[in-house]
Amino acid sequence: LIGNQLNTFSDVIPPALDIRAPEVELAQVDEDTVVVTSDEDGTYTVIIGGDSYSGPITAGTPVEIDLDTALLGGETINASVVDAAGNTGTASTTATDQRDPTVTVAQVDEDTVVVTSDEDGTYSVTIDGETYSGSITAGTPVEIELASPLLGGENINASVLDAAGNTGTASTTTSELRAPTT
Repeated sequence: LIGNQLNTFSDVIPPALDIRAPEVELAQVDEDTVVVTSDEDGTYTVIIGGDSYSGPITAGTPVEIDLDTALLGGETINASVVDAAGNTGTASTTATDQRDPTVTVAQVDEDTVVVTSDEDGTYSVTIDGETYSGSITAGTPVEIELASPLLGGENINASVLDAAGNTGTASTTTSELRAPTT
């Protein structure tokens, strides 16, 4: 010390700032559900079209979100997570068609069955081991003329495979519709 001078030292190290954005993962589970995961605690927001979902998220714990509107495929899904320091991490994906077609099959008469689907695709109808197949257009019934008449009690199994690889099914048991012969 020289004279009455005191040397004092102060902390010259600035406090650490959190500037790292959370890592966000986003996945579509099915047509009605998406999952968001973050490596940090925070608040998530998921936006799909005009629908928005948000809430708290815990690091490493997936949040499963039940959607108000089913995903048809092609929709953009955006997710963000804001951590306690205000940093934002994002993820985005495009929805895929994971919905099975809705299929109906019915007996029209003893020689005809009809199959319908709410999606374009390929149909297959099996009646007691005999299979009929072809293309189907959404909302347009396909009438199938049978090789032999239905007697009643046969099982009709129908399936439709859409372009995304999803399969919808329907089945019914036939009734005897032939008029009695005299």
